[in-house]
Amino acid sequence: MDSNKNMVLPNQWITNFQLFCLIILVRSMAAISLTPVLTSGYTRQDVWIAVLLSIFASFIQLWIVVKLYKMFPTLKIGQIIDHVLGKYLGKIGNFIFVLFFYILAIYWCAYVTNLADVILPETPRPVIKWSFLFVCFYALYKGPASILRSSGFIFISLVGSYFFLVVFLVPEFDFAQFKPILYYGWTPILVGTIVPSVLFFESIMLLQFLPMVRANQWTVRIPFFAHVFAGLLLLVTACLLVMVFGPIEAEKIQFTVFTLVRAISLGDYVERLEFVVIAAWFSVIFFGTTTFIYITREILLNMIKRLNSYDQYVNVGMVLVIGWLVPKMFPDMLVLLEFYRVDQYGFSGFVIAGAFPIILFIVANLRKQGAKL
Repeated sequence: MDSNKNMVLPNQWITNFQLFCLIILVRSMAAISLTPVLTSGYTRQDVWIAVLLSIFASFIQLWIVVKLYKMFPTLKIGQIIDHVLGKYLGKIGNFIFVLFFYILAIYWCAYVTNLADVILPETPRPVIKWSFLFVCFYALYKGPASILRSSGFIFISLVGSYFFLVVFLVPEFDFAQFKPILYYGWTPILVGTIVPSVLFFESIMLLQFLPMVRANQWTVRIPFFAHVFAGLLLLVTACLLVMVFGPIEAEKIQFTVFTLVRAISLGDYVERLEFVVIAAWFSVIFFGTTTFIYITREILLNMIKRLNSYDQYVNVGMVLVIGWLVPKMFPDMLVLLEFYRVDQYGFSGFVIAGAFPIILFIVANLRKQGAKL
């Protein structure tokens, strides 16, 4: 079965709305789950400033990504790397991105497994892990079009659950927790800005999906609108943590959304609301994880053309390897949180997802100018 079969049919192209939802869901998955916790250790009550700075800082990388799309509107990420860097350097670049997106997929499968330990403590970890991976595999089997069609429903579920979350937490708000502003100065804020900025750099994934969009004048604007919307969701989450728990206690929280839901006091209704919000959040993580696996597969198939005839076997192999690596790479939540620290993913993510697109853009422009001469 040809891996590109589901992409060439006009009725399976991505709409601008689906692109908008895709960006928000993948961005929100990591940023909302982890950034408020990881950033608050540096910024404390000024975490909201760090989030705002990260939105503007990551605009540069997003602008580069959109520029690359305009230069190569029919090429996807692996093909762009091959075209710009050549046959051999292109293979190295593709391999780096295979590892990058695959490790992210492994990470989020591990996150679901650890989160399920808290929500469903009586269910064995392997059951949660393999059930989650089976759903991801089924989505891959049905093709990218089916994955992206679900983005609208998941997006509406996310926004709806967040609306009720904010409304029901209003009685717990304590705006005094934001004072004093800039008490620790700008240095910790700038350090704390690194994590959310690098998480937003994952917009490099758009180079895989933008060529699949039924393009019009709005297509190149959608990423920027979605970027701001996802940033606002992160800002709301960070502010909720500070107002409800205080800046010191917020540092110790491991599962952001789950903890916020547990803070709601509604008597017998809290369990129902908890189920709705967590179900919506699990859907977001499923969508993001499947997206990362799909991108990994497509870059791998671009590297090794012979595998295109065996893409479903590649799906099976990738899912099985993820299930095998999860307990080895991320055995507990402490290791999961350490992965996204500034000195680990903060650096590697900046180089791969931040600096690499800039290098591609510069090299592509130099080659273009050289061709004109």
